[in-house]
Amino acid sequence: MSEKTVRNHVSDIYKKLHVYDRTRAVLHAIREGLVDVDGMGSG
Repeated sequence: MSEKTVRNHVSDIYKKLHVYDRTRAVLHAIREGLVDVDGMGSG
């Protein structure tokens, strides 16, 4: 799969999530409970 294909797929995902960058996608995932931020810490 080429880099351009991957960029296109990522762009399509952003559109479906109504976000415009990686940071907003992460925030969306946290709000939706898809990421466990309590378990994230040092070591």
